[in-house]
Amino acid sequence: MGNALQYTAIQILVLIANASVGFVVVQRLEKVDYAWFTAAFIGQTMISVLSDSGLSSALTSIGGALVQQPSRFAGIVYLIKKWRLRFLICSMTCVLPFVAWMMNSADASFSTNLLLLLLVCAAGHFAIESSFFASVLKLQGDVKSVVRSEAIFSFLRLLLVAISVAISTNVWGVLFASLLATFTQYAFLRGSVQRSLSMAYELDPNWNGAIKKNVLHVIPVSIWHCIQGNITALLIGLTTNAQQLADIGAIGRFGILFNVVMLPLGHFLLPKLATSSKSGEMMRHLLRTLLLVLVGIWSIVAIGSLARVPLLSLLGSSYEHLSSELVCYLIATALAFSGHLFWSVALTKGWVQFGWADIPVTICAQVVFLLFFPINSMVNAIAFGAIASLVHLVSGIALVSWGAFNANERGGCAIELEIP
Repeated sequence: MGNALQYTAIQILVLIANASVGFVVVQRLEKVDYAWFTAAFIGQTMISVLSDSGLSSALTSIGGALVQQPSRFAGIVYLIKKWRLRFLICSMTCVLPFVAWMMNSADASFSTNLLLLLLVCAAGHFAIESSFFASVLKLQGDVKSVVRSEAIFSFLRLLLVAISVAISTNVWGVLFASLLATFTQYAFLRGSVQRSLSMAYELDPNWNGAIKKNVLHVIPVSIWHCIQGNITALLIGLTTNAQQLADIGAIGRFGILFNVVMLPLGHFLLPKLATSSKSGEMMRHLLRTLLLVLVGIWSIVAIGSLARVPLLSLLGSSYEHLSSELVCYLIATALAFSGHLFWSVALTKGWVQFGWADIPVTICAQVVFLLFFPINSMVNAIAFGAIASLVHLVSGIALVSWGAFNANERGGCAIELEIP
């Protein structure tokens, strides 16, 4: 418990540092520069999601059983690393044209566009490698190094960005500061995991087939969530101008408030729920978990809606007009995090049958929305993006309700399902 509390405390400090970076950048940069920063951020986020596409779960499922066999563990690390490099190249090929399109919409010149794309590629590579090294260290039980790397990245980036904006309110200083912090985290993690990367390894011919099977199951979902998770910013970035792209990027800074509420979920609430075997105990803890997190999520919406003016003042005078947009964003984000809550519970207990139904239902709902509401404003774009979150929430509630009912009938046991 002491280690968990220490880890949570460090994560809270990391969130504060990341939030500080976000608000410093949005206040100091001109709107066009911040639009370019937003395009770079969206590009790196999408590359990170697509470059994984089941590889982390493959590493966990195969490598978890091999940690005590150093040569075989080194082999699966080597193999997953090769797969990840291929996925990184493919994801950059798919994502960079969208980033270039957003930059063109934001009035970027060819040279500006090209330099930003190169920075996105470099930062994406180091971020993906860092994520991979962190997964290896977690399997080896070296969580301390992972926590240290996160703290190093966040506080170094905060320091470098503060120095950059003090010298010049130019987006390039901010982007290079972020790149240097990302490289530093990468170097630290690579040093921590060096033994597994450099030792003689042993390969199993069956591993490639297992990785491929896992990837084929996960990659459609990864592509889906990659698109839906960035749909609002993509719609605005691809169809409007730099001002509106900067606006959606700016109010997106408040999403970090919800991350604070979700911290106890993974460290305390879900592990306890997973180990609850008695029906009564499980139901009580399930209800406490849902109530605690939901109250936290929707309290942020209520407080944020009432405190729109002071919240928007954190972004600077260029964004004071986004009052209704902020309320819409908070509601949409609350729907997304509420859906994540119910689905986390469902996955923890194995209550995930028919989860695939999210995709066709969301597509139908979004088509119907477009028939009646054109995407000609930020509010409409946020509402369009919230459709996927709403469907995800409704399906999550259905899965948890049905799973809890069946578990209660079976005396608290989770429904046994084969999860691909």
